[in-house]
Amino acid sequence: MIIAALVVTFWLDLPNIAPVAGSAVAAALVLMLIDFYSTDQMDRQWKDDERLTRLAARADEQHALYLAGDSKGIYGEYPPADLSTALSNSLKDDQLQRKSK
Repeated sequence: MIIAALVVTFWLDLPNIAPVAGSAVAAALVLMLIDFYSTDQMDRQWKDDERLTRLAARADEQHALYLAGDSKGIYGEYPPADLSTALSNSLKDDQLQRKSK
């Protein structure tokens, strides 16, 4: 309603006002896009910083474990499988299969 009142009031000046109003709307859209992308980039940077902080903390913890002689300092949360146990279990399974035949 306000826009309609402005159009009626400034009818003769409308050809002069329209480009200015259009430019103002375009500038507002550009500023909104810039704000959106800069905020998005700051969020990504914050997440990267947080990830690197966690990674450094985990590396420090594993280094301390290594210095203390703990195998978790070398292998972390995923130690290698004990091959002697795995091999003996595999041999037992083979022997059971042969007996059942």
